[in-house]
Formats: sequence, structure tokens, C-alpha cells
Amino acid sequence: MSYWIIVTNASKDEPSLGARDVLKRRLGDGFYGVPTSARYQRELFPGDKVIFYLAGGKEKVFVADGVLKSGVE
Repeated sequence: MSYWIIVTNASKDEPSLGARDVLKRRLGDGFYGVPTSARYQRELFPGDKVIFYLAGGKEKVFVADGVLKSGVE
């Protein structure tokens, strides 16, 4: 089992969505897409623990934690 920090930024496509809104949407959808350019993408496995960090705008704070249900597909 590994531990990961997942950083969430404001939306580039929808300027009205701040980092907190982006994270709420992704978690509400039941998945959090990891770009193929992510350095450790292939090292994410079911059971790994994650903590979510908001990095956009004025908020710079850890806001949620969880356990991965699946690895990268």
C-alpha cells in the first residue's frame, strides 16, 4: 500500500469552477481521472490511500482523504 497526495486546481476549461468545485464534481462522479502525463500514474493501485489538496485560488488546503478502489485503466 502506498500513500498519495492528489492536487486539484481550478478548471482551465470553465473559469467559474474553482478547485473546490472541480474536486466536488470529480468525487461526485465517482472517479478522478489521472492524466497519462502524471509521473506516477502506473503506480496507483487499489487499496492505496490518497489525500486531496486544493491548490487553486486563495485556498491551499488538504480537504479530503480516501482509498483507491481501482488502479489506472
